Amino acid sequence: DEQALRELLRTGETHRLELKECSRLRKGDVQHVLCAFANDFAEVGGGWLVIGVTDDKSVVGVPDADEFQRLVASHARECEPPVHVEVHVLSIEGRSVVVVTMQRSPARPHFASGACYVRVGSMTRPATSGEIEELFRRRHRSVPTEDEPVLSARPEDLDWDAFERFLRARPASAMRNGHSGQEVA
Repeated sequence: DEQALRELLRTGETHRLELKECSRLRKGDVQHVLCAFANDFAEVGGGWLVIGVTDDKSVVGVPDADEFQRLVASHARECEPPVHVEVHVLSIEGRSVVVVTMQRSPARPHFASGACYVRVGSMTRPATSGEIEELFRRRHRSVPTEDEPVLSARPEDLDWDAFERFLRARPASAMRNGHSGQEVA
């Protein structure tokens, strides 16, 4: 919705958000961003591409939202393998903007024009050969998402009060024995 989009735009470009002005939109740029978010090398859960907003967060809108939706969907299909995207048109400040959501892809790594892309901070760049190898390893790993490390996490991202409540709620024997305290048959 419009309020959620305003909150997202308040921070500007980040490791999870790319802003594109429609007059500067090139096919390659869009595909690079789509691949980078689907590859999700930083393990942050994907990201958003917002078309119709400048780098300085000015909402300029898109002239034909339906056409931009079709273009993004077409660009996503042309990636190798194709990238799954959700495309929505939202109105903000009386202007239409296209919001593209990408989740981490189970089919990663994705390539555009023969290159693999990753997101580093607010930049999209070609992946190194080592990063591509790591993405292939992650594709074939069978670790549940909730057990995967969040490589970009910092100590200040943790809710220390919730962690302390969790520790207090565990029986002391579970802490010593290294299990949850549930009985095992």
